[in-house]
Amino acid sequence: MNQYQFLNPLENATRDAQDMASVMNHLGYEVTSIFDRDSLQTKSYLHRFLASIEEGDDVVLTFAGHGASFNSEAHLFPIDACRREDAINLYAEFIDQLKVTGAKSAVIIIDACRNQERIDIDDSNTSNQENWEVLDDWFEQFNLPPKQDLSKKVMDRSNAPTFGHAIIYSASHDKSASDGGDDVQNGLFTHFFKTEILNPSLSLTEIFENVRENMRIASSGAQSPAFHDDLTARYYFFPK
Repeated sequence: MNQYQFLNPLENATRDAQDMASVMNHLGYEVTSIFDRDSLQTKSYLHRFLASIEEGDDVVLTFAGHGASFNSEAHLFPIDACRREDAINLYAEFIDQLKVTGAKSAVIIIDACRNQERIDIDDSNTSNQENWEVLDDWFEQFNLPPKQDLSKKVMDRSNAPTFGHAIIYSASHDKSASDGGDDVQNGLFTHFFKTEILNPSLSLTEIFENVRENMRIASSGAQSPAFHDDLTARYYFFPK
């Protein structure tokens, strides 16, 4: 996402996405790319992408553009975003939806800022009172009868397909991401990541560690990526 209507336009996000698409094609993935779409179009494409996933698939999502965190939840901004509702909630609108597709794994690579905005809940506000009621309903599901036998439920859950995911962020929590500059024709993160990912001997964890070290040196410590790993095994982009 480069051509933002209400946020500062970016220089290298489109090139970041093109370069990552080329890399993923080289790795043998079937690639779907979109560029400079508004909120409705982006969410429509995302739904279509989710519908195309088959059981057992390994899924990779990459994003380059503006982003932010709301109450520590990652949100990705289409080009017309001017409020939180326009953004893509990474967990609610992608990861949670992906879990029911039967996909085996997902690796999510985000080259975007993670500046934090906290949304406080105020009891005096009617809409916020409704939020509290939703939370009350959610907690109510844990108030189970004391003699209820949960062994069958535990067994049923153990038979469900195992899904794991990892997220690599180009910046640490509440930090900004560099869009490149000087001789770097990519965002700083993508500049290093697109090279490391092509080494067939490296696992995802090793790729991240190499990129983190290179970025710390290049940015004099100003930008450091972050890694959330909830995969079920060591992950390689090249089949082992």
